[in-house]
Amino acid sequence: KSDPSNLIAKTDRLLCIQIFVYDFIMGIYLCFIVLASLVLRYKGDYCVLSDWWRSSVYCDILGVIFSFATHGSLLIVSLMSIVRSIQCTVSFIRIPYKAIIISSCIIFILNLIHAMIPAVKLPQI
Repeated sequence: KSDPSNLIAKTDRLLCIQIFVYDFIMGIYLCFIVLASLVLRYKGDYCVLSDWWRSSVYCDILGVIFSFATHGSLLIVSLMSIVRSIQCTVSFIRIPYKAIIISSCIIFILNLIHAMIPAVKLPQI
């Protein structure tokens, strides 16, 4: 059998790496926002260009990135809290590492679908 402390360390390492990835994606989003404001020269003219920006593909892409990074980080922190609370309160229950990987994959897929929904343009009736 595997060492319980090694299992906890592997679980924490996996979840911390995932939080790092989601936070890195948020950093990319923030860089794109800065670049968009520099390139589009919003210096005081954002109100004039607001309708154009909100209907542009750039806003849609950045919205997907923002939603994906924010919700992904939130869900992984929630998963980490659930796992840690189960491991601390019920010491004889060990959550299998495979269950953590499957939960992380489900979070990733559902998060990606959730982030893409607002960007899908439906035909207007």
